[in-house]
Amino acid sequence: MRGLIADDRGDLAGLATAVDALSAEETPPFEADAAELAARLALRRGDAVLARLQAARAVELRQTTLDYRGLARALALEGAAAEHTADKAVAADLFLRAGRSAVMQGDQSDARAWLGRAIFLGTGQPVGRDASDLLRELNLDKS
Repeated sequence: MRGLIADDRGDLAGLATAVDALSAEETPPFEADAAELAARLALRRGDAVLARLQAARAVELRQTTLDYRGLARALALEGAAAEHTADKAVAADLFLRAGRSAVMQGDQSDARAWLGRAIFLGTGQPVGRDASDLLRELNLDKS
């Protein structure tokens, strides 16, 4: 939790401390937390490739532990990293998956944001249309 708060505040030192604290843990939930925080730190430091790798690892671990809220967050993080590597098609797909997962968890705010990002990145592509259709179906396209 401290790592997420540090990231929200832009506190790189706090985020790095949280990553270090979790790096020794060897259980899947803590490994997933460590991978997610490491991805956030790498992205803040401008290393989108490392961020993407760490976020993908977090996605895999979140799936293993059935942490669906964390999975949605990790998918969006991987999408952000893919966007920073200029891989818009992959980023759009990851944001669509994150948005769908958020919908399943009842998280309308994140669903709206992530599906909106998928639409923006996937303009003219099937993924963009899928995200737009999902927003309309769920009445999330309205504030």
